[in-house]
Amino acid sequence: MAVYELNTGQMFDDVRLAVLGTCPVHFIGRLRMDHSGFGMSFDLDVEILSGRLRALLDDVRRETA
Repeated sequence: MAVYELNTGQMFDDVRLAVLGTCPVHFIGRLRMDHSGFGMSFDLDVEILSGRLRALLDDVRRETA
């Protein structure tokens, strides 16, 4: 399960409880915001986010192999 939330993990337990163990839930976090708090950040780049998701999928594949 992949859920994009612009926070620092506050929704992790809510998502984990919502799926009730039917699939793994992983926190990829580490998003940085600029000082304004309006979400202007280089972390909100498609390549950066997709890279984090690819790395997570690689980790999950290694864990389940």
